[in-house]
Amino acid sequence: MTASADPSRTPTRTRPAPHLDLGTDPDEIGHLVCCRDASWRTAFCGEEQDSVRLDATTVCTLCVEAVTALRPGFRFDPEQICPVDDRRCPDLHEVALRVARETGPPTR
Repeated sequence: MTASADPSRTPTRTRPAPHLDLGTDPDEIGHLVCCRDASWRTAFCGEEQDSVRLDATTVCTLCVEAVTALRPGFRFDPEQICPVDDRRCPDLHEVALRVARETGPPTR
């Protein structure tokens, strides 16, 4: 015997919440994270993040100081060597893919 479909009992499908929001306010201060960190929630300055800010026009000075302490001259290094693990930083394409994963729905 087949039960008839009752619309009030049909589960609705919702899109899972993203890991992080994609920030859209250029006036918000941007924080730095290591591109290879498992989580982008904690910035170099220690502040917990809930968004990725690609449009920030001001970067947290504590983050810059923390990165500079790990690798002096990092900002001016054309090789872009990671201050955390001394490997070359990912290229912009890899970072863009990571941003898409971090701000998109969680994978199952």
